[in-house]
Amino acid sequence: MGNFFTSTQIYNNEKLNREEFIEYFCRKMAEEGYVTCDSDESELSYILRFADNCKWVTITSEAYEQGNEVSKKDTGRIAKMLGAPCVNTVVIDSDCAILELYDKNGKKADMFTIGRADDYFGDGNPQPSEKVWKPFISKESSWEQFTQVCGSDEVFA
Repeated sequence: MGNFFTSTQIYNNEKLNREEFIEYFCRKMAEEGYVTCDSDESELSYILRFADNCKWVTITSEAYEQGNEVSKKDTGRIAKMLGAPCVNTVVIDSDCAILELYDKNGKKADMFTIGRADDYFGDGNPQPSEKVWKPFISKESSWEQFTQVCGSDEVFA
């Protein structure tokens, strides 16, 4: 049996280190009316994980269930709050992943699937937009390599 999970990846366009990002995130949440408290008092809690270079920060919550609307709304809200692109990721049984990119204004800009999405959604899954995703591809990679990986049935999400 594979993994099922939902998370959001935040593009750290401010290039903040781990501590700076946490401080920035908490400050922005406070501006939105949220208050920091102990976990036993909280109604909402987040878990943050940082890439080694802190270029991307993954955020998830116990409130997120596979593909639920809470995570999608959070992704758009967080993108707008931080003024940073965010990707809502849903992994289904480790077979496929659905990635929805939200722009810095919190609007859904594009989506695509990776892996064996046809098994779950049938044919005709959306193809990623080069214009939207290209800024996030490493300099060492090409758009063609990116789309080849996205379209491969052998990808283990």
